[in-house]
Amino acid sequence: MNHWRVIDTGLRPAAQNIALNRALLEARQAEEIPSTLRFLRFTPSALLGYHQSAEQELNLDYC
Repeated sequence: MNHWRVIDTGLRPAAQNIALNRALLEARQAEEIPSTLRFLRFTPSALLGYHQSAEQELNLDYC
């Protein structure tokens, strides 16, 4: 039987959420933790991908 866990990490800054995503992924890949369904919320953030331009994607005057 495949066991999952559910966690609610609540409201966190983007950097913490992204770091936790990575830690959970690495722990799961190493079979250190069960599959996880995580509920999360971000404080107001702007997330950009590696090839995205802040000038093109964001309203920098607002930020």
